Amino acid sequence: MTRYDCLDITSFPMTTMIEAIESLLIARKRPFWYVGTTALARIRNESAPLNASIVADTTNAERNELLSLATHAAGAPDPSGLSGAQQITLDCLNGATLPSYLATCGFTAEAIAVNLGGSIVDPCSGIKHTENKQLRTLKSPDRAFRDKPILLLRMPRLVSETACTPNTDIRRLASRDAGNILDIKERDHWGQELNGLLMGQSIERALQLMHDTRVLPFLLPEVAAMVGFDKSCSVHHKDIWDHTKLVTQKASRHLVVRWAALCHDIGKIWTRSVNRQGKVHFFRHEDHGALLFESIAHRVGLDNELTRRVSYLIANHSRVNLYEDEWTDSAVRRLIRQTDGHLTDLLMFSKADFTTKKQAKIAAMQRHLANLESRIDEIRTLDAKQPPLNKGIGAAIIEHFALPPSRAIGDLKRLLEQEVEYGTLPERADDMTYLTWLDTSEAAQAIIETARRTP
Repeated sequence: MTRYDCLDITSFPMTTMIEAIESLLIARKRPFWYVGTTALARIRNESAPLNASIVADTTNAERNELLSLATHAAGAPDPSGLSGAQQITLDCLNGATLPSYLATCGFTAEAIAVNLGGSIVDPCSGIKHTENKQLRTLKSPDRAFRDKPILLLRMPRLVSETACTPNTDIRRLASRDAGNILDIKERDHWGQELNGLLMGQSIERALQLMHDTRVLPFLLPEVAAMVGFDKSCSVHHKDIWDHTKLVTQKASRHLVVRWAALCHDIGKIWTRSVNRQGKVHFFRHEDHGALLFESIAHRVGLDNELTRRVSYLIANHSRVNLYEDEWTDSAVRRLIRQTDGHLTDLLMFSKADFTTKKQAKIAAMQRHLANLESRIDEIRTLDAKQPPLNKGIGAAIIEHFALPPSRAIGDLKRLLEQEVEYGTLPERADDMTYLTWLDTSEAAQAIIETARRTP
């Protein structure tokens, strides 16, 4: 019996994909079960984890066909990439029995199954263990992490999803065998488990477990370097490891934001400096952090689109914090334009990137971000109805400069729009205001002279 790779459907809503797979299996009269934490969620009538697992009485060939059909049935990808699940695993029995399949799982919390009718199969008392907040291996922990190294990473993922805790002996043996994680050749399995961990509910506890069992420095040495980093400086600064865990825990339940939260300060390790006044700086840590994350993403096999968005978010994560209530509408427009396609991610991250315990300060930050969001919405609504320049400005430019209709007219309008955005020119002013500015602009005159020389 083989456990096949997950289908990565980062951009599909989880319920849509599950419903498509369910419908296909029912139509073909194939018995199937929800397993692991997916089964637990259904049994407890809780929201499903964002790593959904189903096992069906099918063959490998039919499984691949079902995944292809389900992907097609789920519809077009969500361009925002923010909703739904990150992975769905559909396993096949290939003629084996369900109990024998469950016996191959690593932890009792995984060896649980339930079908659509509510019939539960729990041969290893996984439900009881999770109710008692215990995370137990099926095999002796002395062998578990040697026989199946992926369990070293699945353990913190299950901690994140279930809030259960492995006992001292399991943690000790995992630490002993931590280097076995390097035996896994399919590195995208690392990414799948890390994605599941980051989309869980107890991330802070799971990350600390990765450190305590020595798995963190093997997989993510850039993140592990933050542990105790504050103690290596003669000048006091905040503990960025504690800060990172808390921000990641607080961040909105979206994979882009959670990955950015985990890695947003990794560049500080190599950019720290102390000036003569004894003040600590981390100049360019955002850019360096984005560079380091790209290496992480390649190492653990993350999706290219996910990598692109997280890298941008890390490199620009301080951008929204520069906002002041005194900003003009033109300055807000410039923020919208320059962060095109990423502003939602940036705003969600900024809502988590503070760890102060002072309620007054928290309230002030929340009001600050709410004000920015409100202004962004107002400006987008206004601009959708009213462009920054009047409709007749193109004709006015043609007449004033005696130019034929050409690309140069569009270039001149773009110059004006840019100056409106910068606040140099007012919005929707009279034509003469804009024409006078074009008369005195060297860039505009260069465009006009080139247009006049072009036959």
